[in-house]
Amino acid sequence: MLQEEESKPGVYRISFTLKEIRPLIIRYIDIAQDPNSHNSLWNLKDYKYYHEQLKEHYIQIGKEQKPSMADKLAYIVLLSNSKRKILESESIEDFKLFREDRQPDFKINQVIEAEYNENDDDHEDHNDCICSYQNLKIVYFVENIDTGIVLHVGSECIKKYKLVSKEEFESKKKIFNEITSKKKERQLEIELGLPLGFYEQQRQLDIKRKIEEKKQKKKEKQQRQLDIKRKIEEKKQKKKEKQQTKIDSGNYRWCYLCDEKLMNIKNERNKRFCDHCIENDPRANIINKYYKSLILDIILNCKRFICTNCDVPFISLLSNSEYLCKKCVKENKVISCKICKTDILLDINSNDIYCEDCQEKLFNCMECDEVTIRQNIDSIRCKTCQLCYDNKKILQKCCECDEEFIRKQKDHWRTYCEICFKNIEFPECRCLKKMVQRNVKKEGANKGRKFYVCKEGKCNEFVWA
Repeated sequence: MLQEEESKPGVYRISFTLKEIRPLIIRYIDIAQDPNSHNSLWNLKDYKYYHEQLKEHYIQIGKEQKPSMADKLAYIVLLSNSKRKILESESIEDFKLFREDRQPDFKINQVIEAEYNENDDDHEDHNDCICSYQNLKIVYFVENIDTGIVLHVGSECIKKYKLVSKEEFESKKKIFNEITSKKKERQLEIELGLPLGFYEQQRQLDIKRKIEEKKQKKKEKQQRQLDIKRKIEEKKQKKKEKQQTKIDSGNYRWCYLCDEKLMNIKNERNKRFCDHCIENDPRANIINKYYKSLILDIILNCKRFICTNCDVPFISLLSNSEYLCKKCVKENKVISCKICKTDILLDINSNDIYCEDCQEKLFNCMECDEVTIRQNIDSIRCKTCQLCYDNKKILQKCCECDEEFIRKQKDHWRTYCEICFKNIEFPECRCLKKMVQRNVKKEGANKGRKFYVCKEGKCNEFVWA
Protein backbone atom coordinates (compact mmCIF):
# COMPACT_ATOMS: atom_id res chain seq x y z
CA MET A 1 0.00 0.00 0.00
CA LEU A 2 0.95 3.66 -0.07
CA GLN A 3 3.31 5.37 2.33
CA GLU A 4 2.86 8.92 3.57
CA GLU A 5 5.66 11.48 3.26
CA GLU A 6 7.26 12.27 6.59
CA SER A 7 7.36 16.01 5.92
CA LYS A 8 3.79 16.24 4.65
CA PRO A 9 1.31 14.01 6.50
CA GLY A 10 -1.58 12.89 4.31
CA VAL A 11 0.37 13.44 1.03
CA TYR A 12 1.29 10.17 -0.76
CA ARG A 13 4.52 9.66 -2.74
CA ILE A 14 4.59 9.22 -6.52
CA SER A 15 7.69 7.45 -7.79
CA PHE A 16 7.77 9.16 -11.23
CA THR A 17 8.30 12.77 -12.31
CA LEU A 18 6.32 14.64 -14.94
CA LYS A 19 9.40 14.68 -17.22
CA GLU A 20 9.62 10.87 -17.05
CA ILE A 21 5.89 10.21 -17.59
CA ARG A 22 5.03 13.00 -20.07
CA PRO A 23 6.12 11.08 -23.25
CA LEU A 24 3.90 8.13 -22.28
CA ILE A 25 0.95 10.41 -21.57
CA ILE A 26 1.33 12.34 -24.85
CA ARG A 27 1.51 9.04 -26.77
CA TYR A 28 -1.75 7.58 -25.36
CA ILE A 29 -3.82 10.63 -24.23
CA ASP A 30 -5.68 10.93 -27.57
CA ILE A 31 -6.66 7.24 -27.45
CA ALA A 32 -7.67 7.52 -23.78
CA GLN A 33 -9.92 10.52 -24.39
CA ASP A 34 -11.46 9.41 -27.72
CA PRO A 35 -15.02 8.17 -26.99
CA ASN A 36 -15.00 5.98 -30.15
CA SER A 37 -11.77 4.20 -29.19
CA HIS A 38 -11.96 0.64 -27.82
CA ASN A 39 -9.49 1.57 -25.06
CA SER A 40 -11.14 4.91 -24.22
CA LEU A 41 -11.37 5.78 -20.53
CA TRP A 42 -15.08 6.31 -21.12
CA ASN A 43 -15.71 2.63 -22.03
CA LEU A 44 -13.32 0.65 -19.81
CA LYS A 45 -14.46 -1.59 -16.95
CA ASP A 46 -10.86 -2.06 -15.84
CA TYR A 47 -7.63 -0.17 -16.52
CA LYS A 48 -5.19 -3.08 -17.06
CA TYR A 49 -4.35 -1.80 -20.56
CA TYR A 50 -2.90 1.44 -19.22
CA HIS A 51 -1.40 -0.12 -16.08
CA GLU A 52 0.59 -2.53 -18.29
CA GLN A 53 1.81 0.44 -20.36
CA LEU A 54 3.04 2.13 -17.17
CA LYS A 55 4.79 -1.09 -16.08
CA GLU A 56 6.58 -1.41 -19.45
CA HIS A 57 7.52 2.30 -19.38
CA TYR A 58 9.15 1.82 -15.98
CA ILE A 59 11.33 -0.95 -17.48
CA GLN A 60 12.27 1.25 -20.47
CA ILE A 61 13.39 4.22 -18.32
CA GLY A 62 15.37 1.91 -16.02
CA LYS A 63 13.26 1.97 -12.85
CA GLU A 64 13.80 -1.13 -10.74
CA GLN A 65 10.60 -1.01 -8.62
CA LYS A 66 7.17 -1.76 -10.01
CA PRO A 67 4.50 0.99 -10.19
CA SER A 68 2.61 1.34 -6.90
CA MET A 69 -1.13 1.81 -6.61
CA ALA A 70 -0.55 5.54 -6.15
CA ASP A 71 1.52 5.61 -9.39
CA LYS A 72 -1.21 3.78 -11.32
CA LEU A 73 -3.94 6.05 -9.96
CA ALA A 74 -1.89 9.20 -10.69
CA TYR A 75 -1.17 8.01 -14.26
CA ILE A 76 -4.90 7.49 -15.01
CA VAL A 77 -5.75 10.86 -13.41
CA LEU A 78 -3.14 12.58 -15.61
CA LEU A 79 -4.55 10.84 -18.70
CA SER A 80 -7.98 12.29 -17.88
CA ASN A 81 -6.60 15.86 -17.90
CA SER A 82 -6.35 18.02 -21.02
CA LYS A 83 -3.34 17.68 -23.30
CA ARG A 84 -2.65 21.42 -23.09
CA LYS A 85 -2.40 21.24 -19.30
CA ILE A 86 0.07 18.32 -19.53
CA LEU A 87 2.30 20.23 -21.96
CA GLU A 88 2.22 23.53 -20.06
CA SER A 89 2.93 22.06 -16.63
CA GLU A 90 6.55 22.00 -15.50
CA SER A 91 6.31 19.61 -12.56
CA ILE A 92 4.00 17.00 -11.11
CA GLU A 93 3.53 19.40 -8.19
CA ASP A 94 1.53 21.71 -10.50
CA PHE A 95 -1.30 19.15 -10.38
CA LYS A 96 -1.25 19.06 -6.51
CA LEU A 97 -2.25 15.40 -6.55
CA PHE A 98 -3.54 13.94 -3.26
CA ARG A 99 -3.31 17.36 -1.56
CA GLU A 100 -6.00 18.91 0.64
CA ASP A 101 -4.85 22.48 -0.06
CA ARG A 102 -6.43 22.60 -3.54
CA GLN A 103 -9.76 22.67 -5.31
CA PRO A 104 -10.87 19.13 -6.26
CA ASP A 105 -10.55 18.22 -9.96
CA PHE A 106 -13.37 15.67 -9.85
CA LYS A 107 -17.01 15.51 -8.81
CA ILE A 108 -19.15 12.44 -8.04
CA ASN A 109 -21.76 11.68 -10.71
CA GLN A 110 -23.16 8.39 -9.46
CA VAL A 111 -22.71 5.70 -6.83
CA ILE A 112 -23.79 2.12 -7.48
CA GLU A 113 -23.56 -1.22 -5.72
CA ALA A 114 -22.01 -3.86 -8.04
CA GLU A 115 -23.89 -7.18 -8.21
CA TYR A 116 -21.86 -10.18 -9.38
CA ASN A 117 -20.59 -13.54 -8.28
CA GLU A 118 -17.15 -13.15 -6.69
CA ASN A 119 -16.13 -16.65 -7.86
CA ASP A 120 -16.88 -15.86 -11.50
CA ASP A 121 -13.61 -14.36 -12.86
CA ASP A 122 -14.94 -13.92 -16.40
CA HIS A 123 -17.94 -11.81 -15.49
CA GLU A 124 -18.29 -8.85 -17.82
CA ASP A 125 -19.76 -6.48 -15.24
CA HIS A 126 -16.67 -6.34 -13.03
CA ASN A 127 -15.62 -2.77 -12.23
CA ASP A 128 -12.01 -2.14 -11.17
CA CYS A 129 -10.64 0.96 -9.48
CA ILE A 130 -8.16 3.18 -11.34
CA CYS A 131 -5.54 2.15 -8.74
CA SER A 132 -5.84 -1.51 -10.02
CA TYR A 133 -7.96 -2.78 -7.08
CA GLN A 134 -10.31 -5.38 -8.60
CA ASN A 135 -14.02 -6.15 -8.24
CA LEU A 136 -15.29 -3.05 -6.50
CA LYS A 137 -18.46 -3.72 -4.52
CA ILE A 138 -19.36 -0.03 -4.31
CA VAL A 139 -18.36 1.96 -7.41
CA TYR A 140 -18.04 5.77 -7.42
CA PHE A 141 -18.28 7.31 -10.90
CA VAL A 142 -16.19 10.51 -10.71
CA GLU A 143 -16.11 13.07 -13.53
CA ASN A 144 -13.14 15.27 -14.40
CA ILE A 145 -14.45 18.84 -14.16
CA ASP A 146 -12.27 20.09 -17.08
CA THR A 147 -12.63 17.27 -19.63
CA GLY A 148 -15.83 15.49 -18.49
CA ILE A 149 -14.15 12.03 -18.49
CA VAL A 150 -15.75 9.60 -16.02
CA LEU A 151 -13.58 7.14 -14.03
CA HIS A 152 -14.37 4.25 -11.63
CA VAL A 153 -12.99 4.79 -8.14
CA GLY A 154 -13.44 2.99 -4.84
CA SER A 155 -14.38 4.77 -1.62
CA GLU A 156 -10.94 4.16 -0.06
CA CYS A 157 -9.13 5.88 -2.93
CA ILE A 158 -11.48 8.86 -2.76
CA LYS A 159 -10.76 9.29 0.95
CA LYS A 160 -7.00 8.68 0.75
CA TYR A 161 -6.17 10.57 -2.42
CA LYS A 162 -8.62 13.53 -1.96
CA LEU A 163 -10.03 13.28 -5.50
CA VAL A 164 -13.27 15.02 -4.44
CA SER A 165 -14.09 17.34 -1.56
CA LYS A 166 -14.79 15.75 1.80
CA GLU A 167 -18.22 17.38 2.05
CA GLU A 168 -19.36 16.06 -1.33
CA PHE A 169 -18.07 12.55 -0.56
CA GLU A 170 -19.84 12.41 2.81
CA SER A 171 -23.07 13.73 1.26
CA LYS A 172 -23.10 11.20 -1.59
CA LYS A 173 -22.13 8.37 0.77
CA LYS A 174 -24.99 9.25 3.10
CA ILE A 175 -27.53 9.27 0.24
CA PHE A 176 -26.18 5.96 -1.09
CA ASN A 177 -26.38 4.31 2.33
CA GLU A 178 -29.99 5.46 2.71
CA ILE A 179 -30.94 4.06 -0.71
CA THR A 180 -29.13 0.78 -0.01
CA SER A 181 -30.79 0.32 3.36
CA LYS A 182 -34.23 0.96 1.79
CA LYS A 183 -33.54 -1.67 -0.90
CA LYS A 184 -32.58 -4.22 1.74
CA GLU A 185 -35.72 -3.39 3.69
CA ARG A 186 -37.88 -3.95 0.58
CA GLN A 187 -36.22 -7.33 -0.06
CA LEU A 188 -36.78 -8.35 3.55
CA GLU A 189 -40.42 -7.20 3.38
CA ILE A 190 -40.95 -9.34 0.26
CA GLU A 191 -39.28 -12.38 1.86
CA LEU A 192 -41.32 -12.09 5.08
CA GLY A 193 -44.57 -11.26 3.26
CA LEU A 194 -44.89 -7.85 4.88
CA PRO A 195 -46.57 -4.90 3.10
CA LEU A 196 -44.24 -2.61 1.17
CA GLY A 197 -43.09 0.36 3.26
CA PHE A 198 -43.66 -1.51 6.56
CA TYR A 199 -40.21 -0.69 8.00
CA GLU A 200 -40.40 2.93 6.81
CA GLN A 201 -43.78 3.28 8.50
CA GLN A 202 -42.39 1.78 11.71
CA ARG A 203 -39.45 4.19 11.54
CA GLN A 204 -41.78 7.17 11.17
CA LEU A 205 -43.88 5.94 14.09
CA ASP A 206 -40.73 5.61 16.24
CA ILE A 207 -39.71 9.16 15.32
CA LYS A 208 -43.16 10.49 16.23
CA ARG A 209 -43.11 8.53 19.49
CA LYS A 210 -39.70 9.96 20.41
CA ILE A 211 -40.88 13.49 19.60
CA GLU A 212 -43.96 13.00 21.77
CA GLU A 213 -41.82 11.64 24.59
CA LYS A 214 -39.53 14.68 24.37
CA LYS A 215 -42.54 17.01 24.44
CA GLN A 216 -43.98 15.16 27.42
CA LYS A 217 -40.67 15.35 29.29
CA LYS A 218 -40.41 19.04 28.49
CA LYS A 219 -43.93 19.64 29.82
CA GLU A 220 -43.18 17.68 32.99
CA LYS A 221 -39.98 19.68 33.50
CA GLN A 222 -41.84 22.97 33.00
CA GLN A 223 -44.55 21.81 35.43
CA ARG A 224 -41.93 20.92 38.03
CA GLN A 225 -40.33 24.35 37.62
CA LEU A 226 -43.73 26.02 37.99
CA ASP A 227 -44.44 23.99 41.13
CA ILE A 228 -41.08 25.00 42.60
CA LYS A 229 -41.74 28.67 41.80
CA ARG A 230 -45.24 28.42 43.28
CA LYS A 231 -43.88 26.89 46.50
CA ILE A 232 -41.21 29.62 46.73
CA GLU A 233 -43.87 32.30 46.23
CA GLU A 234 -46.08 30.67 48.87
CA LYS A 235 -43.17 30.64 51.32
CA LYS A 236 -42.44 34.30 50.61
CA GLN A 237 -46.12 35.19 51.04
CA LYS A 238 -46.32 33.32 54.33
CA LYS A 239 -43.14 35.05 55.49
CA LYS A 240 -44.56 38.47 54.57
CA GLU A 241 -47.83 37.71 56.35
CA LYS A 242 -45.94 36.57 59.42
CA GLN A 243 -43.79 39.72 59.38
CA GLN A 244 -46.83 41.93 58.90
CA THR A 245 -48.54 40.23 61.82
CA LYS A 246 -45.52 41.02 64.00
CA ILE A 247 -45.48 44.66 62.85
CA ASP A 248 -49.22 45.02 63.46
CA SER A 249 -48.71 43.79 67.02
CA GLY A 250 -46.59 46.92 67.68
CA ASN A 251 -43.66 44.96 69.14
CA TYR A 252 -41.59 44.81 65.95
CA ARG A 253 -40.13 47.39 63.56
CA TRP A 254 -38.06 47.36 60.36
CA CYS A 255 -34.39 48.39 60.65
CA TYR A 256 -34.02 51.97 59.39
CA LEU A 257 -30.66 51.23 57.69
CA CYS A 258 -30.96 47.84 55.97
CA ASP A 259 -34.77 47.81 55.78
CA GLU A 260 -34.58 43.98 55.69
CA LYS A 261 -34.64 42.79 59.30
CA LEU A 262 -37.38 43.02 61.89
CA MET A 263 -36.33 44.21 65.34
CA ASN A 264 -38.04 43.34 68.59
CA ILE A 265 -38.78 46.72 70.22
CA LYS A 266 -40.97 45.44 73.03
CA ASN A 267 -38.43 46.51 75.65
CA GLU A 268 -36.68 49.23 73.54
CA ARG A 269 -39.20 51.50 71.93
CA ASN A 270 -36.50 53.91 70.68
CA LYS A 271 -34.52 51.22 68.86
CA ARG A 272 -34.04 52.15 65.17
CA PHE A 273 -31.24 49.87 63.96
CA CYS A 274 -30.65 46.10 64.07
CA ASP A 275 -27.60 44.58 65.77
CA HIS A 276 -26.02 43.60 62.44
CA CYS A 277 -26.09 47.20 61.12
CA ILE A 278 -24.77 48.57 64.41
CA GLU A 279 -21.74 46.23 64.16
CA ASN A 280 -21.01 46.49 60.42
CA ASP A 281 -22.58 49.65 58.97
CA PRO A 282 -20.43 52.80 59.51
CA ARG A 283 -23.55 54.95 59.39
CA ALA A 284 -24.85 53.23 62.52
CA ASN A 285 -21.59 53.97 64.37
CA ILE A 286 -21.85 57.67 63.49
CA ILE A 287 -25.49 57.74 64.54
CA ASN A 288 -24.72 55.97 67.84
CA LYS A 289 -21.87 58.39 68.53
CA TYR A 290 -24.08 61.43 68.14
CA TYR A 291 -27.30 59.63 68.98
CA LYS A 292 -28.61 62.05 71.55
CA SER A 293 -28.15 65.14 69.40
CA LEU A 294 -29.35 63.60 66.14
CA ILE A 295 -32.14 61.30 67.26
CA LEU A 296 -34.84 63.91 66.76
CA ASP A 297 -33.61 64.78 63.24
CA ILE A 298 -33.48 61.09 62.32
CA ILE A 299 -37.02 60.49 63.54
CA LEU A 300 -38.24 63.45 61.51
CA ASN A 301 -36.31 62.51 58.33
CA CYS A 302 -36.95 58.77 58.46
CA LYS A 303 -40.43 58.84 57.02
CA ARG A 304 -41.94 55.47 56.16
CA PHE A 305 -43.60 54.91 52.80
CA ILE A 306 -45.17 51.96 50.99
CA CYS A 307 -43.21 50.73 47.95
CA THR A 308 -45.25 51.16 44.74
CA ASN A 309 -43.77 47.97 43.25
CA CYS A 310 -43.65 45.40 46.09
CA ASP A 311 -46.00 47.06 48.66
CA VAL A 312 -43.34 46.75 51.38
CA PRO A 313 -42.83 49.63 53.88
CA PHE A 314 -39.47 51.40 53.55
CA ILE A 315 -37.54 54.35 54.99
CA SER A 316 -37.09 57.50 52.88
CA LEU A 317 -33.59 58.05 54.33
CA LEU A 318 -32.29 54.85 52.69
CA SER A 319 -33.82 55.32 49.26
CA ASN A 320 -33.50 58.13 46.73
CA SER A 321 -37.17 57.82 45.87
CA GLU A 322 -40.36 58.32 47.82
CA TYR A 323 -42.13 55.68 45.74
CA LEU A 324 -39.70 52.72 45.67
CA CYS A 325 -37.77 50.85 48.35
CA LYS A 326 -34.01 50.31 48.32
CA LYS A 327 -34.31 47.02 46.36
CA CYS A 328 -36.91 48.09 43.80
CA VAL A 329 -35.22 51.41 43.02
CA LYS A 330 -32.33 49.46 41.41
CA GLU A 331 -34.61 47.85 38.81
CA ASN A 332 -37.56 50.26 38.52
CA LYS A 333 -38.33 53.96 38.39
CA VAL A 334 -41.40 56.19 38.86
CA ILE A 335 -41.87 59.11 36.49
CA SER A 336 -44.62 61.63 35.85
CA CYS A 337 -46.52 61.36 32.56
CA LYS A 338 -45.54 64.23 30.28
CA ILE A 339 -49.17 64.95 29.40
CA CYS A 340 -51.47 64.09 32.30
CA LYS A 341 -48.76 64.34 35.03
CA THR A 342 -49.81 60.97 36.52
CA ASP A 343 -47.10 58.92 38.28
CA ILE A 344 -46.29 55.69 36.40
CA LEU A 345 -44.09 52.70 37.35
CA LEU A 346 -41.56 51.67 34.67
CA ASP A 347 -38.51 49.48 34.23
CA ILE A 348 -35.29 51.38 34.93
CA ASN A 349 -34.14 50.95 31.28
CA SER A 350 -37.48 52.06 29.81
CA ASN A 351 -37.56 55.25 27.71
CA ASP A 352 -41.33 55.78 27.94
CA ILE A 353 -42.53 59.24 29.00
CA TYR A 354 -46.29 58.70 28.68
CA CYS A 355 -48.81 56.59 30.61
CA GLU A 356 -50.86 53.89 28.85
CA ASP A 357 -53.98 56.07 28.52
CA CYS A 358 -52.06 58.94 26.93
CA GLN A 359 -50.09 56.53 24.74
CA GLU A 360 -53.36 55.41 23.11
CA LYS A 361 -54.31 59.04 22.36
CA LEU A 362 -50.99 59.94 20.76
CA PHE A 363 -50.76 60.46 17.00
CA ASN A 364 -48.57 62.23 14.43
CA CYS A 365 -49.88 65.54 13.12
CA MET A 366 -50.47 65.31 9.37
CA GLU A 367 -49.03 68.81 8.86
CA CYS A 368 -45.90 69.06 11.04
CA ASP A 369 -45.52 65.30 11.84
CA GLU A 370 -45.01 66.04 15.54
CA VAL A 371 -46.32 63.67 18.21
CA THR A 372 -49.31 65.17 19.99
CA ILE A 373 -52.32 64.01 21.99
CA ARG A 374 -55.68 63.59 20.26
CA GLN A 375 -58.27 66.08 21.53
CA ASN A 376 -61.19 64.61 19.58
CA ILE A 377 -61.80 61.25 17.95
CA ASP A 378 -61.54 62.79 14.46
CA SER A 379 -58.47 64.96 15.19
CA ILE A 380 -55.76 64.70 12.55
CA ARG A 381 -53.77 67.86 13.43
CA CYS A 382 -52.13 69.31 16.52
CA LYS A 383 -53.64 72.41 18.18
CA THR A 384 -51.33 74.87 16.40
CA CYS A 385 -51.80 73.34 12.95
CA GLN A 386 -55.57 73.04 13.47
CA LEU A 387 -55.78 76.73 14.41
CA CYS A 388 -53.78 77.71 11.33
CA TYR A 389 -56.00 75.46 9.18
CA ASP A 390 -59.26 76.89 10.56
CA ASN A 391 -58.14 80.50 10.06
CA LYS A 392 -56.79 79.92 6.58
CA LYS A 393 -58.43 82.31 4.12
CA ILE A 394 -59.90 80.90 0.92
CA LEU A 395 -61.91 82.25 -2.03
CA GLN A 396 -65.52 81.16 -2.59
CA LYS A 397 -68.21 82.14 -5.07
CA CYS A 398 -71.34 83.78 -3.71
CA CYS A 399 -74.37 81.64 -4.47
CA GLU A 400 -76.41 84.79 -5.19
CA CYS A 401 -74.21 87.11 -7.30
CA ASP A 402 -71.49 84.60 -8.35
CA GLU A 403 -68.75 86.96 -7.24
CA GLU A 404 -65.80 85.67 -5.23
CA PHE A 405 -65.39 86.65 -1.60
CA ILE A 406 -62.86 85.75 1.14
CA ARG A 407 -63.85 83.52 4.05
CA LYS A 408 -62.07 81.42 6.69
CA GLN A 409 -61.68 77.68 6.26
CA LYS A 410 -63.78 76.94 9.34
CA ASP A 411 -66.66 79.17 8.14
CA HIS A 412 -67.83 76.55 5.67
CA TRP A 413 -71.46 77.62 6.33
CA ARG A 414 -70.89 80.99 4.63
CA THR A 415 -72.31 80.86 1.08
CA TYR A 416 -73.15 84.58 0.58
CA CYS A 417 -70.91 87.61 0.34
CA GLU A 418 -71.45 90.40 2.87
CA ILE A 419 -73.49 92.58 0.49
CA CYS A 420 -75.86 89.78 -0.58
CA PHE A 421 -76.13 88.56 3.00
CA LYS A 422 -77.40 91.96 4.14
CA ASN A 423 -79.93 92.21 1.26
CA ILE A 424 -81.35 88.72 1.81
CA GLU A 425 -84.69 88.84 3.56
CA PHE A 426 -84.29 86.17 6.21
CA PRO A 427 -87.32 85.48 8.40
CA GLU A 428 -87.31 86.63 12.02
CA CYS A 429 -87.35 84.18 14.91
CA ARG A 430 -89.10 84.58 18.28
CA CYS A 431 -86.10 86.59 19.49
CA LEU A 432 -87.05 89.23 16.84
CA LYS A 433 -83.70 88.70 15.10
CA LYS A 434 -82.88 87.50 11.59
CA MET A 435 -82.54 83.72 11.34
CA VAL A 436 -79.50 81.98 9.84
CA GLN A 437 -79.62 79.68 6.82
CA ARG A 438 -78.21 76.17 7.16
CA ASN A 439 -78.00 73.00 5.01
CA VAL A 440 -79.06 69.49 6.07
CA LYS A 441 -75.93 67.29 6.37
CA LYS A 442 -77.52 64.14 7.74
CA GLU A 443 -77.93 61.23 5.33
CA GLY A 444 -81.49 60.94 4.11
CA ALA A 445 -84.08 62.36 1.76
CA ASN A 446 -83.56 65.96 2.96
CA LYS A 447 -79.75 65.99 2.64
CA GLY A 448 -78.62 69.33 1.14
CA ARG A 449 -81.98 71.03 1.74
CA LYS A 450 -81.79 74.57 3.20
CA PHE A 451 -83.54 75.74 6.36
CA TYR A 452 -83.54 78.69 8.80
CA VAL A 453 -82.76 78.53 12.52
CA CYS A 454 -82.19 81.00 15.34
CA LYS A 455 -78.75 82.64 15.02
CA GLU A 456 -77.98 82.49 18.76
CA GLY A 457 -79.86 79.24 19.38
CA LYS A 458 -81.93 80.71 22.24
CA CYS A 459 -85.28 79.74 20.76
CA ASN A 460 -86.09 76.54 18.88
CA GLU A 461 -87.56 78.29 15.83
CA PHE A 462 -87.18 76.19 12.63
CA VAL A 463 -88.37 77.07 9.09
CA TRP A 464 -87.66 75.31 5.78
CA ALA A 465 -86.22 77.62 3.12
